Amino acid sequence: MNLSLRFRIKKPPVVYEVMGGEVIIINFDNGDYYSLDRCGCDIWRSIEDGKAVGRIISEVLDSYQGRSQDIQNEVIRFLGELERENLIVRDPLGTSAESEADARPAPRPTESGKPAFVAPFLQKYSDMQELLLLDPIHEVDERGWPARKPGSPERKDAD
Repeated sequence: MNLSLRFRIKKPPVVYEVMGGEVIIINFDNGDYYSLDRCGCDIWRSIEDGKAVGRIISEVLDSYQGRSQDIQNEVIRFLGELERENLIVRDPLGTSAESEADARPAPRPTESGKPAFVAPFLQKYSDMQELLLLDPIHEVDERGWPARKPGSPERKDAD
């Protein structure tokens, strides 16, 4: 994976809330919801801030104790998983905004006192899929409710 590559959160169908060290994510395109904790939350916040893959890896290396190559491989794997789940998309404008040198993971000294690295894990839930897809809020455009997406069916609520 290109280390200068940037991702962005796929808004508006993907909404999320960061609560302490956890992220809850809902994808209104398919009705699935997800949770991330610890390292996954750190990576999500870096994506939210528009950081390049190399910078994300550097920050994880600085925050956790573990083998550099293992951490780099797991961060790249996790970013790929988020992309396959359509939670993030590649930002074509973001790849040239940061130089290659700035995107490369920086070498780091080994430090104790940092938590041990545990590979980020995307917990996926589909048990509320039908309910989430029934909600008409996913039929709106980026302006939000009550602006409907073009071609969305009109709903007539019974009084």
